[in-house]
Amino acid sequence: MADPTNYQKIINHFNLLVHEAIIPFADELMTAIENVLVKNIDLAKSNKQLTVAVDGSNLFIKSKTIIEDHFRQNINKGIKQFRTNELDTQVRENDFHKEAWSLIDVDVLEETINIRSLSSEANQAYRETLWQLEQRLAFINRGIPINESNNPLSPLQFFSALRFGLKSLAIDAAEKNTCHKILSIVIDKKYPDLLATVNGFLIEEGILPDLDYTKQHKPIGVNNRSPEAPSTSREDVDQKTVINEEGTHSQPQDEAVSESSSTTEKNQPLPEKASPGSSQIPVVNTIRQLLKRARNIRNEEVAIPIATNKANRTRNDLSHQENTVGENIGCENTDHETDQNNTAPTPNEGSLNNNIVFNNAAIAEAVELVQQSAATSKFNESDTKNQILTTPTNIAKNSADVYQELTKESPSGSISAKNMYTIDMVGMLFEYILADENLPDSIKTLLSHLHTPFLKLAFTDERFFDDKEHKSRILLDSLADAGTNFVSHDGVSQYNMYEEIKKVVQRVIKEFKSDVDLFSELLIAFNLLKKRITHTHNLRARSSIEKKRGQEKHALAKTSARQEIKRRIEGQRVPSALINLLSPWFVYLTFLQLKDDDGSKKLIESLAIIDNIITYCSIKKAQGNTDQLENKFNDIIQQVKIGLTDIAYNPAKTTSVLTGLEQLKTDIINKQYIKTTLTKHDTVAATNDEKNTQNVIPNTPTPEEERVMNYIKLIEPGTWVEYDKTERMKISGFSADTLTYILINQSSQEVTMLSRVELARDILSEKATVLDGTAKPLFDRALERIKQNLDKQMQLSDSMV
Repeated sequence: MADPTNYQKIINHFNLLVHEAIIPFADELMTAIENVLVKNIDLAKSNKQLTVAVDGSNLFIKSKTIIEDHFRQNINKGIKQFRTNELDTQVRENDFHKEAWSLIDVDVLEETINIRSLSSEANQAYRETLWQLEQRLAFINRGIPINESNNPLSPLQFFSALRFGLKSLAIDAAEKNTCHKILSIVIDKKYPDLLATVNGFLIEEGILPDLDYTKQHKPIGVNNRSPEAPSTSREDVDQKTVINEEGTHSQPQDEAVSESSSTTEKNQPLPEKASPGSSQIPVVNTIRQLLKRARNIRNEEVAIPIATNKANRTRNDLSHQENTVGENIGCENTDHETDQNNTAPTPNEGSLNNNIVFNNAAIAEAVELVQQSAATSKFNESDTKNQILTTPTNIAKNSADVYQELTKESPSGSISAKNMYTIDMVGMLFEYILADENLPDSIKTLLSHLHTPFLKLAFTDERFFDDKEHKSRILLDSLADAGTNFVSHDGVSQYNMYEEIKKVVQRVIKEFKSDVDLFSELLIAFNLLKKRITHTHNLRARSSIEKKRGQEKHALAKTSARQEIKRRIEGQRVPSALINLLSPWFVYLTFLQLKDDDGSKKLIESLAIIDNIITYCSIKKAQGNTDQLENKFNDIIQQVKIGLTDIAYNPAKTTSVLTGLEQLKTDIINKQYIKTTLTKHDTVAATNDEKNTQNVIPNTPTPEEERVMNYIKLIEPGTWVEYDKTERMKISGFSADTLTYILINQSSQEVTMLSRVELARDILSEKATVLDGTAKPLFDRALERIKQNLDKQMQLSDSMV
């Protein structure tokens, strides 16, 4: 093992290796791109395509050397940034909710989606050697976790480097995407050797030479049943996370680390651990602990006879089905656990030797048989209209059927408490989906049919519950998010989203056996579709919101202009010439506020015109030389003329206004009597829009409203609010201009803007209901709700003891 003081030397050598390898890589990439672009000229089917192909090819050939230099420099720059922990490459689309009024160009979006898709495919194809490289780089980088964003040799870095090189090249989006696809081909050809070279070098330097991907990511097979004791628990196999009594977790070193770093620092990375924030081991372990308490079982590895558990489960499932799903989330199959007479017996160690204890593989095989049951079989073979997907699957029955299949294999067989909890947790997850008020009923029904595939997955891949980045979980979250956003609760589907989600569900049901890579494939394809649809939807929403914001701003500007006029003339005696001016001048003042800030010089000068006219009319007798007064009045008339021209006011009416002001000037200078009128009411009547705007100005909120307003501050953009139990509006953001929340309906056609106090009053009056109060992914919400409800159940049980 290399001494820690030599790590910098190792990184320097690593940098040199990469620099040498990138030269032929970049050269082959540029040659391949040039060949394809030239070939596209011959493939052009129209004059337009021919022109684009010729221009694109010529531009690339002229700039090829520059593009290659930029590509190589960006890769090398990434390694330098890695050495200083500054590397964080992100290729993401604009987030509509976080950058509420800025959306990227469609071509940029297409390029971004293409890069994300191709880099994800490469990550999947080379996941083993990439994982090994990430663990070794983390080891020499003071234990900082490595992922694709800070791994200087991740596929994402190559695509980002090419994007940077092509940035200044004036070729269309289709040709840029062609370049990225060619890079993907070159990666398939050159990347394995590059990874082998750098991994080999790090092994020679003694950096985690014994890493074994298959041991760390070993999926459990589904082909055999074992009469042996149940497999070791996750806590026993994976000693890297230990939950203490306070609920925090420590992370002991991985075996591969400890064996090769006994003389180095203790804070070394954990090779297979997920990046910070991606692990849900604490919440999952808490749920398991609550289930242990509910069942009064101290050891998760205790084997429970299936026949006994099945009898208890059958009685409980019947009572469970009599209640609503929502009331029983987190409580499934636990009613009987506090009853000592019904607690599953704990066999002694000797009895275990005489009974089959079904392991994960056997349980997964039983789930497979349930998945191929009559209903699913009908769906697969003869239900051409997919009518089976219009009725929710029976979660409790599916779980009971799994035990039934195991009983057929061995009536006296047993199952570990840990595996029993896994069955319960997957069941609770899908019970939550059926109860989730965010999801339309049609989407709940579709997703409920993923219960058996996901139950099988839980026994096939132990990372399913613990890893927030597991592709199956992200896929489920993505399907739910798309259903929530694009399928209404009356069944109307935008962009054919219901059918797209159904296609994914169908493929999972039909194709998932044990290959978890299926979820990655489905996720890439579905997210590509969803991102395109989301961008189109956001553009529509942006247009609707901007229109509404413009209306609100216009109404506020009118209100402000009217208040300024009213403040100056109410109770004053004013000449008819000024009264004739006020109506068009009100329009001009509104225009200035929409164009400039309220405190702009032009707005102040325009308001001063009203003040000055009133002042001049109040002069009883002009003293001495009137030239100065005449000049000032001429300035007023000139300003009025310019202002009315700016708003394109009717020329004939403009002439009338100016003539009236000229006559007023003459009367004042010649000391003529000026007829005035006492103003008591608004000279310019308020429009309906302004009245509505004035009505939203809140009164002083009550303490109860203050409490709800503080809660509203915590609501995340993307949260749904249901009005009158019929219409749903999404909170898209907060407008700093109008100090209002922006809510938009699913079709992006209707926009409502509410102040915080207004929204609080709607909630208190039960006119509006905040759905779930969070925009968190479905899976996270489900686990949190399961934990909360189990905890409440145990508190209630403890209080009754």
